Amino acid sequence: MLLFPRRCPVCGDIVPGVSSIRGRALPPLEHLICPECIASLSPVRQPVCMRCGKEVTGSRMEYCPDCMRHPRSFDGGAALFHYNEAARRSMAAIKYKNRREYLDFYSQALVSRYGKWLSHIQPDALIPVPVHPARRRERGDLIRRRSWQNESAYLPESRSGRIFLSASEKHFPKKN
Repeated sequence: MLLFPRRCPVCGDIVPGVSSIRGRALPPLEHLICPECIASLSPVRQPVCMRCGKEVTGSRMEYCPDCMRHPRSFDGGAALFHYNEAARRSMAAIKYKNRREYLDFYSQALVSRYGKWLSHIQPDALIPVPVHPARRRERGDLIRRRSWQNESAYLPESRSGRIFLSASEKHFPKKN
């Protein structure tokens, strides 16, 4: 059995009292991140755009200005957190430093926040945002031993069983 100290996805410090055990269920959400760091992530709050999931300024707005200006190729989206400095650093560590274990926190947060909604609407699949081939090569060159280059594909793959959805990047490949 391999034990690893659980690291906070925001600051990278060891989260006290919890270890990762490969092949075991994840601990509760509050054991996946430092209590101080959860406050640095800014959750997206209602009301949200009915298309992309961004916050909108008023409860009477159905769509954000971006979705009103630009047609979308998807029916709906959801967001957990605003892309502030804490989220940016955490995502950069996942993308460029191969910190896939940080996705445990985000997938738990996704299930905690949107699991019932996803079960209710019963989508056919979670589709990760495709990464351009040049970006894939860039990320693959940064970490040569990594078997994946699209962290958004890993997230639904790692936890899709918990919300009973399939995940596939093959459905909608990024065009060159």
